[in-house]
Amino acid sequence: MTATTETTETGPPRDTAGRDRAVAFAREHLVPPEIWGADRPCLRRQFAYAREGLWGPREGPWRRAAIAYWVAVALPVTAAAYYAAWVCERPSRLLAAAALAAAVYAAVKAL
Repeated sequence: MTATTETTETGPPRDTAGRDRAVAFAREHLVPPEIWGADRPCLRRQFAYAREGLWGPREGPWRRAAIAYWVAVALPVTAAAYYAAWVCERPSRLLAAAALAAAVYAAVKAL
């Protein structure tokens, strides 16, 4: 039995290269990042990955689509999540943010 074939009891060996590629893809792209002992990349590094990463073609419509996605979706969501994490790191920041949110809500409601 080789790395790309599998012997079955009911028939001839099967080619498993496609399954191996799918499993490798899933492990690389679908497994959540390790967040306990590793820092997340800054926004500049994320943009560089969208612009120059080895995940796809170096140019063309797929690369432009990836950059557009990063600007329209990933940048605002990631920035908001990073700021939310920063606010929640300290109780004093969270209290200040809650007070600010309450003041803004009261001011908008008074209009």
